[in-house]
Amino acid sequence: MLLYLGAIACVFFTAAGQLLFKAAANALTEADGVIASKPLVILLAAFSVYFFTSLGWVLLLKRASLGQLYPVMALSFVVVPLAS
Repeated sequence: MLLYLGAIACVFFTAAGQLLFKAAANALTEADGVIASKPLVILLAAFSVYFFTSLGWVLLLKRASLGQLYPVMALSFVVVPLAS
């Protein structure tokens, strides 16, 4: 049960990372130059979310098989478009 809750948390954090990547792209479009602070801060947040989500995913895979958990991760293909 906790494994699946962890996998669902990974789905939502993966979606949050994707939304942050899009927000960084939008901020970069609006910025004056390539190295503007707002897009870089958002991009750093996106990388951080992805980094910690990846660590959590590895810890989950330590306890269960990829075939068992990956169908839950496939929910990200539904969550990201709905959230965007």
